[in-house]
Amino acid sequence: MSTTLANLRTELRLELRDPDGVTFQDADIDYAINQAYFKIYAAIAKVNEDFFVTTANVNIVSGTRSYSLPSDHLKTKKLEFVDGSVQIPLKRYKRGYGLNYTGGVSFNTVSSYPDYDFEGITFVLEPTPLISLTSGLKHTYYQTATKLVSSTDTINSNYKDMWSSGVTLDAAFNCLNMIEARGGRVSSDIKQRRDEVWEAIIATARMRTLSPIRLRRKGYFR
Repeated sequence: MSTTLANLRTELRLELRDPDGVTFQDADIDYAINQAYFKIYAAIAKVNEDFFVTTANVNIVSGTRSYSLPSDHLKTKKLEFVDGSVQIPLKRYKRGYGLNYTGGVSFNTVSSYPDYDFEGITFVLEPTPLISLTSGLKHTYYQTATKLVSSTDTINSNYKDMWSSGVTLDAAFNCLNMIEARGGRVSSDIKQRRDEVWEAIIATARMRTLSPIRLRRKGYFR
């Protein structure tokens, strides 16, 4: 089941012993949840980006070299030309290091597939395609985390539900820090539990990241 903002609010208020919102307003709760979610999301993406990978189909338009990146684009993993059931990875061409082809490309031979590079919030194909093709490109990329605003908003679908406790504990720690100036005391118990959950989250993310070769290099096998 996807974790919604409403679920996280309930869990956080229970953790803070503030179910009726006497100490913390909804705005405080939502701010703390989003900050904790972004923090853990970024850490997981750093350890294993493929947890948050997604794809988008792009239509090729004849005579058009520039195409918009998705609004939630963080980083591109690969760009592929789709030829029926075959997907052919395109090479990234670092513009400015030398001349590229100047003629148009028709995709009819392997040597005619274009290269790509980025310009601002777009990617460009060089040479410019001479054909139009619906869903002619498959763009695989890493997503940014989306801010939770409405009660029904959910965290990223690949974000494991068991990681939600990390969001709750980190948000609780941040909420208690908000009242520190008024004489409140941040619970050392929450901090310790948060750190333990944080370690478990990172360990889980790493399970799918380290190959046997990398493990040996890191000295895991003696």
